[in-house]
Amino acid sequence: MEEKKYTLKEFKEFVLSQDIIDILVKCNLVDENEITNRKMLCPFHNEKTPSLVFYEDHYHCFGCGSGGDVFAYLNNTYDTSFVQSAQIIADAYGKQLILKATNPFLPKYNDNRFEEEWQGYLNDMNNAPGRIRDGAKIFFPLEVGYDKKIDYYVLRFTSKSGKTIGFTKRRAFETDDKIKFPKWKHSSLSKSNISQCGNLFNLGSAIRHIRDKRHVILVEGPKDVIPWIMENHKEVVAISGTHNEDNTFSILPEVDSITLSLDSDPAGKKGMLDLACYLSDKMSLDNITFVDFDGLDPYDYYQKNNSLPEEKPIYELLTEDGLKLVYNRSNAFNKDRIVSYYAEKNSLSWSESESFFKMRKKKVYKKDIS
Repeated sequence: MEEKKYTLKEFKEFVLSQDIIDILVKCNLVDENEITNRKMLCPFHNEKTPSLVFYEDHYHCFGCGSGGDVFAYLNNTYDTSFVQSAQIIADAYGKQLILKATNPFLPKYNDNRFEEEWQGYLNDMNNAPGRIRDGAKIFFPLEVGYDKKIDYYVLRFTSKSGKTIGFTKRRAFETDDKIKFPKWKHSSLSKSNISQCGNLFNLGSAIRHIRDKRHVILVEGPKDVIPWIMENHKEVVAISGTHNEDNTFSILPEVDSITLSLDSDPAGKKGMLDLACYLSDKMSLDNITFVDFDGLDPYDYYQKNNSLPEEKPIYELLTEDGLKLVYNRSNAFNKDRIVSYYAEKNSLSWSESESFFKMRKKKVYKKDIS
């Protein structure tokens, strides 16, 4: 009889039905002799007294706050995606998975080529002319290299563990030919490992702060992380202009609240609307805020004002059409919150406000057009 192959959903159900200690022992991630009364020293921070407790289907460290199911444990240990973690467990149990031909978070290269390339860019910066070193100051406090072959500054993409997996480069000269010499150049998916970070810039530096605060700040471009870091908000990542929500939130740890800090131009506002729609059936809209930079991008606003604007509830960003879009995507809780917000804003009763969102567009017939 041919051995059963598991879909990811089936295999996840199997894994979560097992005792987490049994799985971790089978994967050689913990030693049974190091566990006493289901407690052991936490491997995710330094401690002398065991504070990590294993429950049947999850773990929790009362020292550093790390916790989750067995997939979270593997993610914290190996910096793996869910699919990669599932494969590790399947190999340990001798089971086969049904996987798509491509895994979006699977590294294409397993050597140190990108670390070596990064060191080369740092060396180029150390030996660069004065104009380059002076120009690099706009990236403070980010670490910046220089690609002398094409005269571009270099910032690196990192995995959750801080490993260099690709680069983004910013033109170091002025030009009128912005097609041949674009302002920014990202490493391609085919020639780097940036799929591991879902194109999120600053992930390696931000990940621990995101986990600790259960909060994330999303900005648009690499330079836009700088104002937030300068204001001591280290839980910030740049989506690098991609707007791939599934990848972004598959990579990020689970959070309770989100700040949207995209550019204040029409494209940035549309990006925040798209994110609000995506999140509206996954978390409370009350825990989503946005920042209005008065038509500027976050970096330029901060340079001009030396401060960041106050955060506002996401509802205030949305036009009536935007509210309707989000309402139609929302879970029941958020639908009620949107109705309440609209009723209060427009001095309407609950039923009047609810009718506004449930009202169908009138069909237009030929006889009505004359």
